[in-house]
Amino acid sequence: MALPHNVRRGLTTFSGSLFINNKTRDCGAAQIYHPGHEVLSSLPLQMMLFFNVFYFPFWCLCEGIMLALKYGLLPCYYQFLLVAAFLILALAEGLRLYLGYIGNLQGKVPELAGFLLLSFLIQLPLLLFLLMDEHIIRLPLETAVHSIYLVFLASEITAAFFALKVMTRQLATQFYLKQFEDAGRPRQSGHSREEEWDTDLEIEDLKPPHSLCELYETKEPFDPTGKTRYIAACQLYGVVPISYFLRHMKDTELIMKHHGLGPQGAKALSLSLMTNTSIVKLNLSDNWLNGDGAAAVAEMLKENCYISDVDLSDNRLGVKGAEALSGMLLENTTVVTLKLSGNEFNDHAAKYLADALPANNKLESLALSHNMLADTSGELLGMAIAENTGLKELNISWNYFRSQGAAALARGVEANVFLRVLDLSYNGFSNNGAAALGEALKVNNVLEELNISNNRISLEGALRFAVGLKENRTLKSLNMARNPMQSEGCFGILKSIQGNSGAVVEILDFSEIPVNKDFADLCDAVKMLFPNLQIRHGGNATLHKKDQPKQGLGKGSLSDAFLLPWSGSLMYAFPPIPLIGEVLAKVKRDKVQVIMIALA
Repeated sequence: MALPHNVRRGLTTFSGSLFINNKTRDCGAAQIYHPGHEVLSSLPLQMMLFFNVFYFPFWCLCEGIMLALKYGLLPCYYQFLLVAAFLILALAEGLRLYLGYIGNLQGKVPELAGFLLLSFLIQLPLLLFLLMDEHIIRLPLETAVHSIYLVFLASEITAAFFALKVMTRQLATQFYLKQFEDAGRPRQSGHSREEEWDTDLEIEDLKPPHSLCELYETKEPFDPTGKTRYIAACQLYGVVPISYFLRHMKDTELIMKHHGLGPQGAKALSLSLMTNTSIVKLNLSDNWLNGDGAAAVAEMLKENCYISDVDLSDNRLGVKGAEALSGMLLENTTVVTLKLSGNEFNDHAAKYLADALPANNKLESLALSHNMLADTSGELLGMAIAENTGLKELNISWNYFRSQGAAALARGVEANVFLRVLDLSYNGFSNNGAAALGEALKVNNVLEELNISNNRISLEGALRFAVGLKENRTLKSLNMARNPMQSEGCFGILKSIQGNSGAVVEILDFSEIPVNKDFADLCDAVKMLFPNLQIRHGGNATLHKKDQPKQGLGKGSLSDAFLLPWSGSLMYAFPPIPLIGEVLAKVKRDKVQVIMIALA
């Protein structure tokens, strides 16, 4: 038994609008829906339908007996209402169960949508009337059988809703593949274009299906790897298929940097990746995806539950891309690493990202460097960081955070109990920002790595930061390189560590900050307390490690030339290329003349 054309088309429109927000075109020519190459049926729904088939006759028998016993005691209008409700329930239930069986087992969207509508709009209201109305003289047996029936009905409605949602989305990805397979069929003259196509699904914003038929004249076999789907999508979007992707579709890591995908290429790629189960790391950096391409990738990540590492850096995603990715983060539970550097995110984009971070507790690493995030973004992200319970690594370097933004971020770090690594370098938040971070370190007991290099922190800011560092017991790596805090600022930082008996700092980076003898002497004293501490300072960025015993220069002995004083009127050096920088720095420090010979 097939549904009438008008009924089928109406149910198709309802399901398409509710679940995939598209326009469907269902026509007179009969379309046979195969279960497809993937199982779309819902086992829980089918089990409930199976038991419901056996329970419903028992319910009819009990309800009929109860109605006969109390019929004479009811008012005339309740007699009519109860008889009408019983007959409607009994007649509609058979059709409802049939539509549920056919729609679920054969993957027919209109039938399953009809089952859902009958259950929700007819059966459920009538059953609630029989169960809740106080004037129908409910008997104990009647209440019991109605309650069991209500449990069946509510469970079936819930299961059918999710089954229909999965089915429509899955069939949406197969739609153009089906049309591609049918492209070789000859058309019958005299039929309208609408009559030539009979389908339940259509993807929004794609070209009409007849355009695909014009592109393909031969029938191609189904390819379970998704290769055929990708080629068909490329034809639809007018882009050239990328051979690299076709060769690496089964790899666990797909690196497609600098391929010039653009928005259209991203849409074609995303359609194929939506059901891919091999790729777990996806790198699409520097492909000019823009907001539309980001939206396509975001929709793909909502469906794909295998990709866990995503790099979308340098793609000019903008506000639209941030909004799309925010929606993805609210639904996706598999992505743990997300790199969004260099995407022109501003304060408006930060609002969308800040909305998603508190709700997502699966994302562990987020990179937002090289964007245009300013103080307003700092306030938004600061509140989000305070509420987030998943992030372990955050990179927001190379942005526009100044004093106010840095202070807001510091408050977020102070409240966060999960973040381990934070990169705030190249933001220029100056002394007030450094002081706020110092206050955060007094309270925060989880942060292990902090990078605040190139932030215009002077001596004052360094000393204020050192106050908080003196009480911290978890920080292992601190990078304050290239800040104008002079040797005295480095001295203050190192002094605070010396005065902190619970300090666990292992790496201090003061690269390109000139230091004096007082600092060098303090380094030696601190190393007596913390033997594993490594200090990088001065213009040569050399690790200041515990002094090694000097070896003589006698026959057969070895020595590190950089640890010895260079003196004499003229010296010759033959350094390998990697050591040229250190040789020049040593020449500058010891103020000697050297003739250096190096192979080009």
